[in-house]
Amino acid sequence: MGGRPTFVGEAEGAAAAADLAWLSFLYASMAGLFQGAAFLESEGADPAIVFDAVPSFGIEIAAEADYAARLIARNDFRGDQATLDIHLAAMEHIVGAAEESGVNGELPRLVRDLAARAVSAGHGGDEIAAMIETFRRT
Repeated sequence: MGGRPTFVGEAEGAAAAADLAWLSFLYASMAGLFQGAAFLESEGADPAIVFDAVPSFGIEIAAEADYAARLIARNDFRGDQATLDIHLAAMEHIVGAAEESGVNGELPRLVRDLAARAVSAGHGGDEIAAMIETFRRT
């Protein structure tokens, strides 16, 4: 199993949920890479630039994931990095840049809308990990 077998729990659906977690991350991150490649192409730059940067992205994503996992585990999203309000402003910028460049903006709009929902629920001053609330069952 990929060289890293992991027991995920006794619950009947736990293994399937772990697979869904991995695939969700894979597809969302690949879509983000393709979005980035399209931004580069729109400016006449080589789209390989974003793919070549993946190893350094991986380091940053691992650090962010570790931080988010700790916040989620304690179910307290207060932190000292960047508030969701700050991230939402960056997401708005990406949406605007997509519109200006003619690049498809569906993905950044979706992410922005999820973040905006978390902000509307009172998480604007929390870390981006608070976005998990938009995915949790109600």
